[in-house]
This record gives sequence, C-alpha cells and structure tokens, in this order.
Amino acid sequence: MSPPVSLIISPSRTQHFSGDSLSLSCEGQSDSTGWRVRGYTHSGSVSDCSSDWGSVTGSKCTIGYLYTYHTGVYWCQSESGGSSNPVNITVHNLPTTTLTVASQSPVFTGESVTLKCEVQGYDRWTYQWYKKKAQSQWTTVSQSVFYTVNRDTLTISGDAVVNGDQYQCRGERHDRPTTSQYSNTVTLTVHAGDSSSLGLVGLAVGLSLVVFFILLTLLWCYENNKESLCRCTGSQSDINQTSDQTQRESGDTGAGPSEVTYAEIKLKPKQKAKKKEEGYAEYEERRERSDITLELDRWSDQDEDPSMEVEEVPQGDPSSQTDITGSKGDEPPATKASPKALPRA
Repeated sequence: MSPPVSLIISPSRTQHFSGDSLSLSCEGQSDSTGWRVRGYTHSGSVSDCSSDWGSVTGSKCTIGYLYTYHTGVYWCQSESGGSSNPVNITVHNLPTTTLTVASQSPVFTGESVTLKCEVQGYDRWTYQWYKKKAQSQWTTVSQSVFYTVNRDTLTISGDAVVNGDQYQCRGERHDRPTTSQYSNTVTLTVHAGDSSSLGLVGLAVGLSLVVFFILLTLLWCYENNKESLCRCTGSQSDINQTSDQTQRESGDTGAGPSEVTYAEIKLKPKQKAKKKEEGYAEYEERRERSDITLELDRWSDQDEDPSMEVEEVPQGDPSSQTDITGSKGDEPPATKASPKALPRA
C-alpha cells in the first residue's frame, strides 16, 4: 500500500549545485493539510524546514540558495506520525576558478597587464570579469579602449593599470552547472619607474662583474709572468757573472759583456792556445835534451880520437834544416861533428 503523500522536488534534476534554488512539497491523493517537510542533514539531527535552511508555505519548503550542508535525506511527515518515502539530495560545489597574471615579471608604470581566467572541469565556458577599486564595490569589466577581452584573458592597458586595484573572474555557461565559483582576487602591484631603467641597472651590474673577472685574470697572469721573469733574469745574471769572471781570469780585459753563446765560443780558442803552449814547451825541452846529447857525443868522440874535429855547419835556409823531431821549420840548427881525413902511416 503506497503512502497517501509523496515528497515532490522542483525543479527535478540529477545534480544540485551550490547556489541553486529548490522547493520540496508534500502532495497526495487526499488533502495534505497537516503534513510538513523534515530532513536529516550534516548536523546529524532531524529538523523541520524552518528559517534555518528554508522557508515554509503550508506543506511546501523552499530553499532559495543551496549550500553543500543541505546535502541529506528529506521526507514528509504528518501530525499523526505518518511519513512519505525519503528522498536523497546531494549538493555539489561549483567548479573552482583560478585567476593569474600572465607575466610574472614586475609591473612598472605605463605597462599593460594581462590576466588569465581558468575553470576546473566541464567545458564551453564564457568568462565574466570584475574590478574593485579601493573603497568601492565590485563592478563588471567589459570590452573598452582600456580593456581587451579575449575569451579567457583580460588585457589592461597601461593607462588603466593602477596600483592596488583588485580583479576577479567567473565562468558562465548554458548547461549545468551554469556558473563557476568566483576566482581568487588578484591585486595589482605597480612599481615606480619603467622596465628600461631596471634593464640598465642589470646591464651595469653585469658589465661590472665582467670587468672584475677580467682584472682578476690579468692580475693572476701578471703575477705568474713576474715570477717566471725573475727566475729567467736570475739565471741570465748568473751566466753573465760567470762569463765576466772567465774573461777576467783569461786576461781579456778589453772585451765587454757577452752573451752565453759568446762566452762558450771564446773559451774554446783559449783551450787550444793552452794546448799549443804546452806542446811548444815540450818541444823546447826535447830540443834541449838533444843539444846536450850532441855535445856529449862530440866531446866523447874527441876524447876517443884526437884527430877528430868538430865542424859547425853553417846556417842556411831554415826550410832546408831538419829538426830533431824530423820536421822542417823555424827551429835553430843543430851542430854536427864531421871527421877529418888523417894521413896514413
């Protein structure tokens, strides 16, 4: 047996969103007088339709603005305790909306600003833009010489960019949900001056850093080259001192400072001259020994044979003379003993 009264929801929808309006009424085959709408909501208790969440007109309850806390179970109940079939009602939040500044760089006086609006979920959205000046109410922003609306973006010209102005947006469409939530609020922050001055400051800082690193590199190179130059100069000084000392020892006082290669070249003739002097001294010693030997031979022959006479060979062309070493040359001639013929007895 069906209950005499049923709970009717109008408008009949598959989904309910925040902001929707809704009416619940008790209707039956007979008179519905004495029936009232009751509900079990998030509060965890049963309550009648009242000014807390709706308005009552007879056996009808009207909710002008749904919130998510209206989600619950609803039915009709009579004064005698009879009740209708329960109806579940779920209220969904509207899609969220996000408003961002397209460029995250600082905004300077005279520059334009572009805002972007985005709704999470669903499609075929159009966008409404709202602006609030200091100490004023929210107003709708539409296409004008100061504002350019391009579907989900709003471009504010430089003349209309004011520090402290606030902006919001919201999505709208023909299907349910017909609207989205209001977006977050974006407050414009405008810096004094312009971006070109900031660029010049950045350029100056960059050039200063480049010059600093160049100077640091040059200083490092100078220190390294200075150390190498000192080592080379010290070695050259030692070489020059050694060369000068060698020249003084060899008696070459007329020669000036010479390079390293010059000192080596000058030393070689000295060594040859020294060898020549040693050879000449040896030759003189040998010649003296030969002269002594010849004298001894001559006196020995005279002692043995009185008829023998020593005859001195006249000096002639030095080139025709033969020294005791077997070489012709510029050496003094040696005396020879020649025997005289004695008469036979």
